[in-house]
Amino acid sequence: MSTTGYLTTLDGGQDQGLLLYLEPSKTEIHKAKVLHEFRGDLGSQPVAGLRRAPNGILYGITLRGGDFDTGTLYALDPSTQTVEVLYQGEEGGPRHPIGLPVWTEEGGLYGVSLFGGQHNAGTLYRFDLQSKQMQILHSFEGPEGAHPLEALVLGAEGWLYGATALGGKNDIGVLFGYHIPQRRFEVLWHLEGEREADPSYFAVLEHVPTYSPHSGQLCSPLVWHPSGKLYCLVNPDSRKIRKRYLGYFDVGEARFRPLIALQETDTSLCRPQPLVLDQQDWLWTVSDTELYAFHVHSLERRTICPLPIPLDVQEQQYGDKGLTLTGLLLGMDGFVYAWNPSSLYRLCVQT
Repeated sequence: MSTTGYLTTLDGGQDQGLLLYLEPSKTEIHKAKVLHEFRGDLGSQPVAGLRRAPNGILYGITLRGGDFDTGTLYALDPSTQTVEVLYQGEEGGPRHPIGLPVWTEEGGLYGVSLFGGQHNAGTLYRFDLQSKQMQILHSFEGPEGAHPLEALVLGAEGWLYGATALGGKNDIGVLFGYHIPQRRFEVLWHLEGEREADPSYFAVLEHVPTYSPHSGQLCSPLVWHPSGKLYCLVNPDSRKIRKRYLGYFDVGEARFRPLIALQETDTSLCRPQPLVLDQQDWLWTVSDTELYAFHVHSLERRTICPLPIPLDVQEQQYGDKGLTLTGLLLGMDGFVYAWNPSSLYRLCVQT
């Protein structure tokens, strides 16, 4: 996102999601234009926002909708402001994609889906932007994890990293890597702790309207740092310890290390927390009551100054207003942006 940009909402319109454009403004107040209202045919519940490729096209996914109601991969052309469906979750293919796909220089979009594949336990896929063909690179099942969480992250030397909600040695998920040049899938770490994600929940997931992933230990997206570390928020034992930790997985040493115990809360443990790394090596996250940042080297904690940028739309279009911040992202302008159901904020660290 820059000072103008594109956003998606999970609900709104006919409760199946909206695609918005923030129009240019000389003030801090931005007006939002509805470009597309998701109604099922082009997908519904666009859970992950948009990813801009070097060709200028923006790509996104929907959790549901399409001809089979199993989600879509779509493209937005900013020059014409038109939306095109590139893929719909067919039998045997990726179904219910989750998290933004990752663009790579060899012309592919890499992503994960909650279901589909040989065992219907999720896939790691590649969509070729030239041929418009979908390819399953790995079908998840059992010891190698099941039901991927969130989005893939691109690391160094052609490695992609991700996590699953179930499967692995302890049946609460794994951290995994995929090496693009060698087309090699590898389990890096078996998550530990008490299982919080009930397998029966996933058995009925395809028949319920939405999805909120979490596992016994991992409770945020993975964030890649050039030092070779994958940062995340963890809850070592979700049934006994009411506290989360900021920690990292060291790819080179294949070990996980908790760093900082975060403030205890009750409600935030019931959902994932966003985690974003900015250009000054600050890691940003939010609880139900706090917004804060940690420096990855000194572990210094800073308070945050939010600058509100309310969206100029009717309240009923976006559902109920709320104070809890539910998402964070790093904009192309270097600022971190946060949002809740009614407002968008641009954030800075107080010095």
